[in-house]
Amino acid sequence: MPKRRRGDNLDEQIFQATYDLMTDIPLEKLTFSAIAKQANTSRSVLYRHWDTPLDLIIDAIMYEINQTEHPFGTPTFDYGSLKNNLVHLGKEFMTTTQTPPAKYIRPLFNMAQEKQQKRASNQILKAVEVSNLQLIDHVIELAIQNHELNHEPSQTVKLAFFDLLRSSSMTGEPVSNDWVTRLVNEVIYPAMRFQDEQTKD
Repeated sequence: MPKRRRGDNLDEQIFQATYDLMTDIPLEKLTFSAIAKQANTSRSVLYRHWDTPLDLIIDAIMYEINQTEHPFGTPTFDYGSLKNNLVHLGKEFMTTTQTPPAKYIRPLFNMAQEKQQKRASNQILKAVEVSNLQLIDHVIELAIQNHELNHEPSQTVKLAFFDLLRSSSMTGEPVSNDWVTRLVNEVIYPAMRFQDEQTKD
């Protein structure tokens, strides 16, 4: 008699099934029926854990992101200076957000907005913010260790880097490495240095 799947093992299988279906079915057309069939489980199991397919899709994407390596995992890079690390982070961020699983974040957020599901929208925004801060905090920590900064920049400045990167890609055109470098040199690095100089110990 086969063993009954329980807990995390079943969740992982459901997440994988959901993610696999996303390559063939538009997000807005994914149903509990299709996911249950793909995961070899029942719809009642899904209904016990998630209120809507959208809630499950969000969890599945976040699970996949958490399984990937840098830059959405624990960052370990160091290119010798604050500027270099910011440029590297920007380039890696743009590459990663344009490939699965991270590329699903924007359409998923748009879908939540269209369905007026505020809780789902907030869940996505919070997950993105936590991931972004983890990445930039690694860069800031190195800069403080190397005495390039004496203080941690505000959260507004840190998140502005990612906001500007995302907004630049909304046209659908690839964002060049040169543009990322100019963004760092002309906006983000000067903002961090100015704020650092204005902050008193």
